[in-house]
Order: sequence, then C-alpha cells, then structure tokens
Amino acid sequence: MASFNIKFFTDIVLLESYYKSISREYGTHVAVSPHTPLLSNLNIIENIALIEEVHERYEREKSHANALEKLKKLNLQDLQTKRPSQCSDLELFSLSLIRASMMRYVTITVITPLVQYQSENSLEHLFKVLNILDVKERTIVLDLSLYENDYKDKGITCNIIR
Repeated sequence: MASFNIKFFTDIVLLESYYKSISREYGTHVAVSPHTPLLSNLNIIENIALIEEVHERYEREKSHANALEKLKKLNLQDLQTKRPSQCSDLELFSLSLIRASMMRYVTITVITPLVQYQSENSLEHLFKVLNILDVKERTIVLDLSLYENDYKDKGITCNIIR
C-alpha cells in the first residue's frame, strides 16, 4: 500500500482554512491549486524558471536549464515555448508541480488535484509525477472527503480531517 501525506476535508472552507493555518509563515509552503495559475504572458519555460530567478536568485540561463531538465523528466519538453493557454488541464497541472518543485526548501501543497484536471488515471499520474520529480517527501495533498474512496481504491493511505 502506497503512503503519501494526504488529508481530507468535509468541505472546501475547512480545507482552505487548514492551508492558511499551515502556510502562515512566508516561504514555507507553495500551493498547486486552481488559484495559482501559470502566468499567461510568459511561455512555459519562463513560468517555471521564474521561480529560481526570483526566489533563488539564479541567472536566467541556469534557471532555464534547470526548468528544461525537469520538463524532460516528464517528457514535456515540447511545451517549453508554448503559452499556458495552449496546454491541456493535465499538462498545466504537471507544469504547476514542476514550477512548485523549483522552490527547494518548501512544502508543496497540492490542493484538490482531482478538481484541477480530469484523466483516466488521475491519481496514478499525480503520484508518478511526485516520484519522478523526487518531491513526494515534501508534498502534502489536501482534498475533499468526497474523493476519499478514489484514493482508497488505489491503495493509498490517507489522513482524514473532519
């Protein structure tokens, strides 16, 4: 049975309240949610590299190289010059996870992943990407108890907050 740090909430208000309580200290958490979209005026590689350029003070070339390396890990390098509007919901979700993974010393909080994209194997995709990016240990998934059985059906152990 796979074990991930997943917490379920009975409603979105409790979920958002919990996220606010764990992310009070600036720079400790980064969210992957519908409320943190990629910037539409930048292409994909710029969106991802921007995190290292701003938060880590890396040079543009190094940040772009690091972003491209992560895109290649997920076989998404063909998207690097596209705008977010040219990507599917599944691609945007994966790209948002890559962008979040660029912040090295923070907890990644994935909020309601099953609402962000639809896929035949949504949960498998999520956990595959977390493993490929090697961020499983520093990722929390917050979801609604409505989806609890979807996780259990995949053999994923969960914590429930009611």
